[in-house]
Amino acid sequence: MCSYNQVNGTQVCQNNKALNGLLKGELEYLGNVMSDWGVTKTGVESVLAGLDIDMPGGDRLIGFALVQAVQNGTIPEARINDMITRLLAPYYLLRQDQGYPLFDLDRDAIGDNYKINQQVSTAGMISLKNTNNVLPFNVTNDNYYLIYGAAASKSDEGFGSAAQLAHAGALC
Repeated sequence: MCSYNQVNGTQVCQNNKALNGLLKGELEYLGNVMSDWGVTKTGVESVLAGLDIDMPGGDRLIGFALVQAVQNGTIPEARINDMITRLLAPYYLLRQDQGYPLFDLDRDAIGDNYKINQQVSTAGMISLKNTNNVLPFNVTNDNYYLIYGAAASKSDEGFGSAAQLAHAGALC
């Protein structure tokens, strides 16, 4: 995963020397290089530098945006094939193309998953138990607790929001 930092003044996700030269060349890394969430700043330059997957995608930098670059010769088709190979190789290596149930629209895929969700949610509230009084609460005097911050309330932005304000602060 390439990250938010720079190497010699160039974003890591578009740093040819770091990704193609060192990682894929000298170290012979055969896996794919994925960007950290929202770090990709350029499409063509990042792809040519060795980036294989842009996360979370949908920013119009990689994908259909590369078609024109391939058609006009800016990106070799071989590079796109390399990206796809690096992305799909683990899928076949781990045999994820075998032994899966048939596609059935009538199958109840949800079942009683709500029970598991409830257990996980309950277990996630472990810090609210205040075991051994590790939290700075005085249960004798403190009657109210305020949880605040941009993420303390239910987001109306949804997952993958362009605004991303709903994901700031502490999630409580």
